[in-house]
Amino acid sequence: MIELLVVIAIIAILAAILFPVFQKVRENARAISCESNLKQMGMALVQYSQDNDEAMVNHYYGTWQGGARYSPAGDAFGQHYQWMDAIQPYVKNAQIFSCPDQNGGGDYLDPADTRLSGSTPASVRVPGPTSFGSYVPWTQLTDGVPSLRPGSYCMNSAYYSTSHGAGRPPVSDAYPPDVYSLAKLESPSTTVWVADGDGAFSADGYGVISLGEARGQFSDTAPAISTWHGYKKLGNLVARHNSRCNILWCDGHVKAVDLGILASHKSNLPGAGGFDVLSEFTVQADPD
Repeated sequence: MIELLVVIAIIAILAAILFPVFQKVRENARAISCESNLKQMGMALVQYSQDNDEAMVNHYYGTWQGGARYSPAGDAFGQHYQWMDAIQPYVKNAQIFSCPDQNGGGDYLDPADTRLSGSTPASVRVPGPTSFGSYVPWTQLTDGVPSLRPGSYCMNSAYYSTSHGAGRPPVSDAYPPDVYSLAKLESPSTTVWVADGDGAFSADGYGVISLGEARGQFSDTAPAISTWHGYKKLGNLVARHNSRCNILWCDGHVKAVDLGILASHKSNLPGAGGFDVLSEFTVQADPD
């Protein structure tokens, strides 16, 4: 009996030692899977640009409807699709837009804890709470029903529609026509393109943002790092993988970084007007 108890005790000790190791291995596997998703997105984004005279993908297409998407048949306002819909024909896989560490609906923005931008006219706001969640292709949405289900990743559209004119994001804009090409990128290897997010489609906070955060999180002030669902959070970016955020950079490489690095590197870009600008979110090279 004593020998049996000793064996059980040894097994319990080994289990206590090994289980955290196994958990770490599983998390590393999910992080690698997430990196693979972003790498495929990067190739699709470049292919899109090559097929469109090097024009970079816009983060949102159509007149502003509170960031909502509509099916082609149910869209009465024009083409309301987003960047992931634009590159979907190149990837032909909806699953790559959902991070394996974003567990069901629990790790997405909660409609009860979000609001639409105060600048969005009531006539074009999304009616009622609309669930965030894993990506549903534009063509598979229910006709006439607005959707806020872009998946797990957000595109850098920081300093988009700013008043102080500091920098610009690596996106084109169709309204008015403002095509930005890959060739114009001054520092593609240090410019954020797409990153792990909280369920919003873009990292600018101009549309649907969490209560308690400053409106236009990347527009007029440098956002602060907060805690969200146990993760570090910077604007709509989330550090889901071992306290790091997986990021696709504009040169196509994928690298996980600590959000503190993104938050601490500010630039003195011409026209900033004294506002803090996070240099990794603008297409301009950092003059510092």
